[in-house]
Amino acid sequence: MVERVMAAMAAHASNEAVAGYGCRSFENLSRSSVHHISLVDAGAEERIVAALAMHPSNVMVVQVTLTTLMYLCIEHSAAMVNAGAVASVLAAIAAHASNASMIYQSYRTLGELCNNGSGALISTPSPTDLADVFLSSMTTHVSNTLAMKGCCFAVMNVTYASAEHRAALMDGGVADVIVTAREAHASDAVVAHMGCGSIQNISRGCSDHHAALRAAGAVRCVATAFASHASDASVVKVACGALSHLASSVDADEEDAALVGATAHVLAALKDHASDARVMEVACYALSHLTISAPTATIAGVDDIMAAMDAHISDAMVARGGCYCILRMSDKSTEYCSTLMAAGAIERVVAAMAAHSSDDGIVAHAGCHALHNLLSASGVEHRVAAAAAGAADVIVAAMTANVSNIDVAKHGCGALKNLCSLRVRSALMAAGAVDAIVATMNAHGDDAEVVQLAFDVMYHMLFGSVEHRATWMAAGAVDCVLTSMEAHVSDEDVTRAGCKALNALLRSTQHRTLLGEDASSLLANGEADQAVPMIRNGVSLSVEMRRSECMVCTEETLGITFPKTWSCSCRFHVCVDCYFRWLWKDPRNETTCMNCNISL
Repeated sequence: MVERVMAAMAAHASNEAVAGYGCRSFENLSRSSVHHISLVDAGAEERIVAALAMHPSNVMVVQVTLTTLMYLCIEHSAAMVNAGAVASVLAAIAAHASNASMIYQSYRTLGELCNNGSGALISTPSPTDLADVFLSSMTTHVSNTLAMKGCCFAVMNVTYASAEHRAALMDGGVADVIVTAREAHASDAVVAHMGCGSIQNISRGCSDHHAALRAAGAVRCVATAFASHASDASVVKVACGALSHLASSVDADEEDAALVGATAHVLAALKDHASDARVMEVACYALSHLTISAPTATIAGVDDIMAAMDAHISDAMVARGGCYCILRMSDKSTEYCSTLMAAGAIERVVAAMAAHSSDDGIVAHAGCHALHNLLSASGVEHRVAAAAAGAADVIVAAMTANVSNIDVAKHGCGALKNLCSLRVRSALMAAGAVDAIVATMNAHGDDAEVVQLAFDVMYHMLFGSVEHRATWMAAGAVDCVLTSMEAHVSDEDVTRAGCKALNALLRSTQHRTLLGEDASSLLANGEADQAVPMIRNGVSLSVEMRRSECMVCTEETLGITFPKTWSCSCRFHVCVDCYFRWLWKDPRNETTCMNCNISL
């Protein structure tokens, strides 16, 4: 049947009635998606486009062809664009420029033609000429709600995948027109949705567009959409997306009043739409960017972010959004890190990484980065708590599963470095950190930052852990370190870190020699409050292994308390890490007191 109708339309192409009723047949068929493939396979779109191009002033022909194209575009927008549908729709727009209803239908169809990224296929007219048509229609019908629904829908879709169309529309002044349209139709949810969606897509990937949109009042426009349609999840989602883009390029040293005000709406969305995973996802991303210019406002919502991560632990996108939010907040200051840790951020990140360990790195990067930040500001008790929550296991698992991902490698090493302390090393060893670090150095030996962080992890893990030396050696750590150092021979920081790692790796047997078998055993088992012999400068000295505050790093941990039995009569407590850092810093330290430098 389709072929016969097409033949009749071709034979009588100049007849408006044949064109209209032929397209009506296609319209009726296209209402059911089961006929879409047969229509497209037969090339029906070419006859539809030809009818529209030949009879752009005939209302009936225009209406049925636009409707048919709109239906077929649901799955075949690229085929419609390639058939020349855009030019035909623009001809209809020109023929009915003053008819708001026809403008709506034309732009609604144009928006469907540009759906799923097909807007990038448009070659004629040029982006500038197309922008002129858009802006002319929007300016003419800015007070008409129906027309603005169609126009904003078309702008939203044509800018989704085409940077050229974004630039042309912005150069033509679309920012002011969209803001004006949104404010003129503030109570209409469809205009709110399409307007915010247009702002979101126009601002995609261009900081210059962000600034121009903010200057035109786009943030206020989005905030109004939030306020007027707070219960509409579809509006809230695109509004969050728009804010996420608008806030992403703001100067971190300046607090933007408009963005601060908009943050309250995003926090409200976390509560009002707590059961909607997609709202939680985009709200978390929006807050992660709003943290740049509205940190005080965003940190107030930390409990709601934690609640969202708990409620949607099985959703990878919510997990990643929550982790991004945490990592951006923790970037701001140690005070924010403390607030996040008090709210249970470490446990939430660990749970998210554990739940999505096989999701192609979706959560791994954000999770490792968040832990890297949080643990940098934590004390030993937080590190122990993080290890107890499984931090070592999820970090190592992320690094192992995503060994080729340089971001996971960098922040995984950073997180392990910050996690490492005397009381956590056994957990790191049990989790397989040695193999993960060596594999990371082998995979990313050409990246100075990754290599230096890996060296630091090795250095921290080897202090006071004589029994782990063999594991590192068996994993090929020595060759790995030397190879990485050779690759960065001109980098002083990498060289220094590599030398420290080698020093710890190759000289760690001195722990047992200096402390004696009894003290080394106590360290390995975490036991305290016992007197043991220690060899210093060839003399056996009785020291105490106990838990107290280190005079150097101030952490309360298992270490060595020196008695007042030397010529200086100093009594002090130092953790094993700090003691051996000092001891190996200079060979002369073998014969002096760490506290006063007087000769023993």
